[in-house]
Amino acid sequence: MGYKLIIKTGAELDIAEALDWYEEQREGLGVELLEAIDVEITRIEKDPEHFQMRYRDFRIVFTKRFPYGIHYTIEEKKIFVHAVMKTIRKPRN
Repeated sequence: MGYKLIIKTGAELDIAEALDWYEEQREGLGVELLEAIDVEITRIEKDPEHFQMRYRDFRIVFTKRFPYGIHYTIEEKKIFVHAVMKTIRKPRN
């Protein structure tokens, strides 16, 4: 049985803010960021335990082209994406 993926509200806000910012820089760039995030989320869904824990129970997967990390935890058979943030920024509270 696979894992259920849940993207928390804070992570959704992170993604929306990043998409808006990249779209302001160049039309279509936000879509490219979203595609990069989707690629990594698919990797997480396929094998969430593959990625090592970085702090507490959090694991991080980094996008290849953009400086973003997807911060997630695994609880029972659920994957919780807590944040999608630039690698130079502090997490949301």
